[in-house]
Order: sequence, then C-alpha cells, then structure tokens
Amino acid sequence: MKCLGLVTEYNPFHNGHLHHLREAKRICDGLTIAVMSGNFVQRGEVAIVNKYERAQVAVMAGVDLVVELPMVYTIQQASVFASQAIKILAYCGISDLVFGSECNDIALLNQVAKLPLNVDHFKEVMANGDSYIRALNPFSDGFASNDILAIAYLKALNDYPQIQAHCIQRIGGYHDLSLTEMASAKAIRNAWFNHRSITSFTPLANAIADYGPNQWADYYPLLRHILLTASLSTLRHIFMVSEGIEMHLIKCAKACHHFDDFIHMATTKRYTTSRIQRTCLFILMNISKKDMAELEKDVIIHPLAFNQKGADHLKWLKANGKTIVSRINQFPSHQKDIYIKSEQVYYELHDDNMLKHQSARFVRS
Repeated sequence: MKCLGLVTEYNPFHNGHLHHLREAKRICDGLTIAVMSGNFVQRGEVAIVNKYERAQVAVMAGVDLVVELPMVYTIQQASVFASQAIKILAYCGISDLVFGSECNDIALLNQVAKLPLNVDHFKEVMANGDSYIRALNPFSDGFASNDILAIAYLKALNDYPQIQAHCIQRIGGYHDLSLTEMASAKAIRNAWFNHRSITSFTPLANAIADYGPNQWADYYPLLRHILLTASLSTLRHIFMVSEGIEMHLIKCAKACHHFDDFIHMATTKRYTTSRIQRTCLFILMNISKKDMAELEKDVIIHPLAFNQKGADHLKWLKANGKTIVSRINQFPSHQKDIYIKSEQVYYELHDDNMLKHQSARFVRS
C-alpha cells in the first residue's frame, strides 16, 4: 500500500506548506501521514500555537494522520530529530518520504548522505573553505537548512530500505522576513510578534490570537528564576548541560533581565542560539540525563489529529501490533513523566481551564 510520509513543524501552517503537501501528493498518491513537532520545535523555540490546533489545520489541508514527534527528540540536533522522525514514520508504515530541499537534487543529497560525516556539524565542515563538501555543490555558498535536514533524513533511511525518498523544491528562504504569498513561518511569526496582521498568510491566525502568548520571552522569568536559584549540582544533572554551559547561562541570567538580551549575550562561537534554547528548555522542564537514559526504546504512535482515512489506518496499525497512545496513562512510565512536564511548562502562562481543556481532549479528530 502506498503511504506518504512527511516530517513537519507547521509553526504555523502556511501557503508554502500547502504547496509542499500538494506536490508531495502528486509524487505519492496514497494515505498521508505527517510526524510533527509538538509544543516545542527543533531550534529550541516555543511553538506559536499549540500542537492540536496545528495538527487539525494540517488535516483540513489534506493530511490524513498527524502524529507527534516527542519533545525530547524534537529539540535536539538534526541527526536525532531526523532519525526519530523517520523511525516513527517507518513504524506507521510509510512507503515514501517527501521533503523540501533548496538544491532539489536527490542524487546529490544521497551522495553527501553516504559520506562518513556528522550532519550536526555540517555547517562547520562547509565553513572550512575548499572542502570536499563544498566542491560537491559549487553553484552556491553551501547547503542550506532544509538540505542539511534532508541529508539527515537520508542517513536515517539507510535503516529502512523499503522507504523511497523524494525531494521537491523549497520556495523562499527560511530567513526571509518578507510577507509575500509564500511567506515563511519565520516571517509570519515575526509579523505577529510585531503586531502586524497575518490573516492572509496562515489559517491559524485566529488560533494564534486566541492562544497567545507563545514566545521565549514570556517564559524567561521562570527560566531566570531557576538559573539564579538552582544549585550547580542540580543544573549539571540536566540533559544537555555539559562543558560548563551552566556557568555561562547563570552569568547571562544575572546580567540580563530580558530574554532578547539574555539570548544575545549567551550566543557565542561556542554556543549557537539553538543550542542555548534547547538546553534552556531541558532546564525549564527539569529533564535529567538519567531521565533520558531511562527512556523506553519502544516506538509509540501518539496521534494528534486525523480524518476517517487516518482513523482506519490507526485501527490497522493497532491490529498489527503497533502501540497507539491516545491517553496520558497509556504512555510508558518515563515517557509519561516527561510528557506531563512538557505540557505543564507550555501552558504555564495560560489559565487552568485552557490546560484542562487541552489535556481532556488529548486526541482530536
């Protein structure tokens, strides 16, 4: 059975995502499954609107089933993000994976994916001047963000030869802040945070207005309190806290009362903005190295939204022995603890009724 897989964040869903979805369906005309970041996204940022709203819009646009990529894998480097996303999609039974790419050259991407290199340090490799990587792609300044993720997907697919990979041309750049018909998610978020209308650019405009605020600055007082009051031994037990980063973060928190100042000071040649934000999220959620080591290795499917075709596929997966989690108490114990922490932190700034509402519905169809 043909089954299309997509790796997504939809933060928020926009016209470029709709274009990608339609083009992907032309390549693989079958059931469509998207694995999606939850309330926190890959660069260590807070999702602009909650995962249920984003998943529901994706289903309305033509995705049959949206499942969650667990937060602890979402907010890590490209290799972990990609490998865990592919693992879940493979568990869901996809036959084809379609991803966006700036170069749109699947043969080139496959060639690079076969090289013995760490995709998490790809930009550093490209920055080394006349490298073999740069020589492979002489018509640009190197490989852009989606190309690097594509290489990570292709490396992960080595374990799943039954899945066929395809790429399509990405329209527009990630860092482009122009509000055009194909405005990027970053441009839409930037417009919203600067009090500009985004109604023409995303179907999630009303949901964003209803559920805000959702940006790092709003969570910074809580983070700063932890950094200034927790013991060093407590911080050093947190996942991703290593090599003295805790001292660096404490120094920045002492000096900065506002998040923009904090992240500007904390970002250095040694620590990227994404590394800082990911580490700070693990600190906010008090997720330790021990917690991560004890995570069950079994794959689970946590559906966020689906239509009738998606519901039928879930029934088929369950009948074939796959683990479907549709209630909090169905999570394996360590995953459940982490899931609850991530939900509590995300909804920290919202009223209790909203948190209860989100937790009660858990799966929307």
